[in-house]
Amino acid sequence: MSVPRAPNNPLPAITVLEAIRQIIVPNTRLTLVNPNDPTGLSQVYVRRRYDLMGGAFPAVNLQTGQQQFKIWSNRVWAGILPVLIEYYDRWDRQPSTIDDIRIRIDTDIEAIKANLENNNALVVNGTANAVSVPEILISPDLGEIETRVPGVFAVYRTITAHVQMMPYDT
Repeated sequence: MSVPRAPNNPLPAITVLEAIRQIIVPNTRLTLVNPNDPTGLSQVYVRRRYDLMGGAFPAVNLQTGQQQFKIWSNRVWAGILPVLIEYYDRWDRQPSTIDDIRIRIDTDIEAIKANLENNNALVVNGTANAVSVPEILISPDLGEIETRVPGVFAVYRTITAHVQMMPYDT
C-alpha cells in the first residue's frame, strides 16, 4: 500500500482563507450583527454559502477562484490564489430599498478593501500567510441578486483578492 504524498505547498488554500477571514471584518457592519460576537467573525463563512443563507445578515462567504502556480526556479514554485469575498445582505426582510442596501454594501466593501490593503501579507498572530495581495478586483455595482436558495433574496457584490502565495520547495 502506498503512502499518500504530502502537498508541496505548506499553505493550502484553506489556511489563506482563514487568514483573510481574520483581517476583513474590522470597520464593517459585520461587527454589529451578533451581540454575542463583537468581532463579527461569526458573519464570515468559509466555503459555506448555503449555511450563510440560513443565518443573519449582512454576511460574507469566502472561497477560492481558479488557482495558478508557476515555477520560479529549479525546485521553487509560487502561486496566485484568487480569494472570492462575497458580501451579502438580504432585501426581502427589511424595508430598505435595493439602492439603499447597495450603498451600505459599498461602504463595507471599501472597508474590506482597506483592511486588505493595510495587511496585504495577511499577517495573523505574527505569521505571514502570503507574500502580498498585489491586486484587488471589485465586481460592478450592479447589485447582483442571489436567488438560488428558495425563499432567500439577497443583494451581493464580490471582491476578488489575488493573493501571492509564499514560494515553496518541491
